[in-house]
Amino acid sequence: MQILSFLDCLKTVNANDRARIKVVTSAKYREYSEMVVKGLRLAGFPVIPNEGDSSYLFPATSEFEAVVIRNRPQHDLSTAINVQIAFMQVGITPTNKELPDTDTFNYVQIEIGGTA
Repeated sequence: MQILSFLDCLKTVNANDRARIKVVTSAKYREYSEMVVKGLRLAGFPVIPNEGDSSYLFPATSEFEAVVIRNRPQHDLSTAINVQIAFMQVGITPTNKELPDTDTFNYVQIEIGGTA
């Protein structure tokens, strides 16, 4: 049961260390991304809502093949690392990239465009 491993890993993050999460998805992987959001919410993570379409998903500007986790340097490391480990539990190795180190980016961003 890979999905249970995904959820169990997310639940190990201390409630005080759970950073807000923004999920960006390509149209092709929207359904998969919806399941990821459900898992994050079940595990108690604050997921940023998209006020534009009443969902928790933000549209990617183009199609791509990858899962990317972005966080500010030295911020939200516990969330970023545990989300990466959770994806690895289901056989996906995300790429990690940095967001600019400003208060504007006070969240961890997960970009889902495939499993390459």
